[in-house]
Amino acid sequence: MSIAIKLNDEYLDLFDNTSVQIEADSPLFGDNYIPGTKVYSHRIRKSRTNQRLLGIPELLSNQEKFKVYDNAQYFIKNILWKPGSIKVREANNIDSYSISFHSDAGEAQLKIKDLSLRDLDLGSDATNLTQGNVYPAQNHVFFPVKNEIFYDDKNPDYGGYINYYHGGQFVNNSTGTSTHTRVAFPFLLHILNQVFKSLGYYGMTGEWISDPQIRRVVIFNSQALDQINGSSTNIFQSTVNYASQMPDISVGAFLIRVKQFFGISFIFNPITKYVKIVRLDDVINDQDYTDFTAKTARGFLKSENAISGFTLRMQADSKDETFETLDSAWLEYKVNGGGDKIEVQSSPLFVINDEDTINPRTWTIPVLNQKGNSPEFELGQDNAFDLRFMMYNGMQPDSQSNNFPQGHYMTSGFSLRWDGPNGIYEKLYKSWLNFRINTTPVERDIRINVIDIHNFDFTKKMMIDYIKYLPVRYRISVNYKTGIAAANFDLMKVNL
Repeated sequence: MSIAIKLNDEYLDLFDNTSVQIEADSPLFGDNYIPGTKVYSHRIRKSRTNQRLLGIPELLSNQEKFKVYDNAQYFIKNILWKPGSIKVREANNIDSYSISFHSDAGEAQLKIKDLSLRDLDLGSDATNLTQGNVYPAQNHVFFPVKNEIFYDDKNPDYGGYINYYHGGQFVNNSTGTSTHTRVAFPFLLHILNQVFKSLGYYGMTGEWISDPQIRRVVIFNSQALDQINGSSTNIFQSTVNYASQMPDISVGAFLIRVKQFFGISFIFNPITKYVKIVRLDDVINDQDYTDFTAKTARGFLKSENAISGFTLRMQADSKDETFETLDSAWLEYKVNGGGDKIEVQSSPLFVINDEDTINPRTWTIPVLNQKGNSPEFELGQDNAFDLRFMMYNGMQPDSQSNNFPQGHYMTSGFSLRWDGPNGIYEKLYKSWLNFRINTTPVERDIRINVIDIHNFDFTKKMMIDYIKYLPVRYRISVNYKTGIAAANFDLMKVNL
């Protein structure tokens, strides 16, 4: 038999004429979603074994609900193709059930459907005010941000700064006052790692996570760590619970926005249980390939490339009033005159040279005008804030040559804006978008075997007749008796 499915180490009963359609999408494409692998719905026997393993009752009731079943394994020609999850699509009480199989990112999508980032267990840490360290030495950091309307009219003592720093320390409140507030900014890599762990993976790998600039990136947060004691003094919480510090968005939206913003892709490996993060530019610049010429049919279908350029656009946080008063032309960047759009639903904060209103000095700090969140001051968690990123620059001098922890949209070698020699386009997107503009879409039939399927890597180029291609998608039929048919591949020519 060419197909077998295990669930919790027991084989499901399949029909002898079972034929399945497998579709795998490259995780590198799909600007607005996370592509994955899916075996389309196919029918299996209504047997005692299947009924027991899938928990399908013989009689209808008001309580039953189709579930997603983990611990599934899909075998092709007695070789484990992928572990993943099974979803029951349809059941009748006569002869069969309909199921679909999902793996890698496809399985992750099943697990995160309808989940908010705040629903996950992202862990917690003791509040750490140590300065100068970045991830992984620390999981969160504090730096001053000017936000004069954080408390609206709920805290008349408020001095206008989040995480106010002076005299070599974050300033605490004096007895009976709440002039100062404290807000933690989690490092992006820590939150990503926690998200993957919550999905059943061990963590993440890849050169991107070792990039010293990326290790400085934090997630902006507008949830204060306020804690009022008996003397009406704001003494601040001693623990940072990361889920409560997150914007109220879905897990899927979070992953999509991160991959869009930083020009990366997530490679979910269901066997090693690690998520590899790859830079799109690195994939294009890698010269490695596998020769598939001998396995490829002579016919092909070549199509016109409809992409002539890109408009890269970040989204302004509609609740941040600084976008109404400061120049935000940097939100948009055009490549080859525009054309196709890549809409990134995130943006960094503005940064200004600020005249400190509490102590005489000038310092360069982030600024926004947006209501914050603090249950202690009757602000709850109702003031929504978008997913936004900033960089932690360590200790920097103010106009009095006194060092303070600085947050910024850029460092000396990297910027969270599109433009400039250190901007996101030049550093993370240039090679990839040039490839997308200059490529040619081609469709080919390739006879691949079970080993090819098992080891297939969408990040590696395929050589056919001395031309390199990057695979976009493959579709393949597998029959219970006859085995694997030729796969149909969508390819993109690499002009290198």
